[in-house]
Amino acid sequence: MFGLIVQMSKFRRGIWTITRVYRIRSRVRGSEAGKRSKIGMNAKAIHCGALLMVVISGASLQAQGTLYNTYPTAPQAMPAPIGVPLQTGLTPPPSSTGLNPLADAGITTGLPKADGLYAAHWLGGSSHGCCDNEGRHGPIETELYLHTGASLPVAGGFLNNRVQVGWLTQGGGRSLFFNAERDAAWVLDLGVGFIYNNGRADQLPYNQEGNLITVRNLYRTYLNVGLGRDWFMFAPNDLSEGEGANLRYGVDVAGRLGTSHLDANLFGGAPPFDYLRYSDIYGGLALALHANVEVPIGGSWIFSFGVRTEYVYSWVDYVTGPDVQNNLYDVNLLLTTGLRF
Repeated sequence: MFGLIVQMSKFRRGIWTITRVYRIRSRVRGSEAGKRSKIGMNAKAIHCGALLMVVISGASLQAQGTLYNTYPTAPQAMPAPIGVPLQTGLTPPPSSTGLNPLADAGITTGLPKADGLYAAHWLGGSSHGCCDNEGRHGPIETELYLHTGASLPVAGGFLNNRVQVGWLTQGGGRSLFFNAERDAAWVLDLGVGFIYNNGRADQLPYNQEGNLITVRNLYRTYLNVGLGRDWFMFAPNDLSEGEGANLRYGVDVAGRLGTSHLDANLFGGAPPFDYLRYSDIYGGLALALHANVEVPIGGSWIFSFGVRTEYVYSWVDYVTGPDVQNNLYDVNLLLTTGLRF
């Protein structure tokens, strides 16, 4: 830029000198000669002006090229402030990806570090998710189950000798609250069930308020709420980590509440008046033992199957009379299957 200014100053001096010379010559030669000199001076001035514009344009282009070519291609280090010594040998904090400004600045958030993208725990087989280990506690898992099998009346009053072996079906869900070692879990059970018993053909009639009746069918429908404890023989139980089959066993107690009705045959009545129905609230307490084999089937899905035994005390109030006991004791022998995730 300084060179450009110097060149422009020189050309201005040259133009001023040429103009001064021609003015002197025009005064000497007279008016006519002055006119011709003036015309020539104007032509020469125009020529000099054009030449000056070409030179200035070339100088400007040269200056621009020089400024562009000399611009630094990489950021330069800022000079240290006056009075502060320049520190050398410093290295930036490490960063695994170079894309995290907090990590590049050496700032930690205190959050657990994820090991990459992952699918939901019930799809990808990963232990990540809402219910992973926290503190001293283990994960929380869910199981859907189905029980079915024989219901054997073993003791009781009025009903014990009047109904046959029945059939029980129960389904529901469980929540398993594992310990930190994942070899045991508290189990919360919520389900619904149904029990059907047919009447015995060899039963004796019973006098119910002047009516001779025999039991035709017994139906019980109930809501089951239970609490138990399960143990896993091969710990940890997390089969999604690539472990093999596991053996699970446990015990639980449950309360049952629902409705029931007793269908009775009426002696001496003509159809359709040979039928009576007695309905009542059904309640029960159950103590159960179970054992299951668990097999992983992909992802975090675990299939289980096994056996279950229940001892159930049921109370109802169908018939009345002196020394009549309507309560019933059952032993249920069940097959069970489930899907845990």
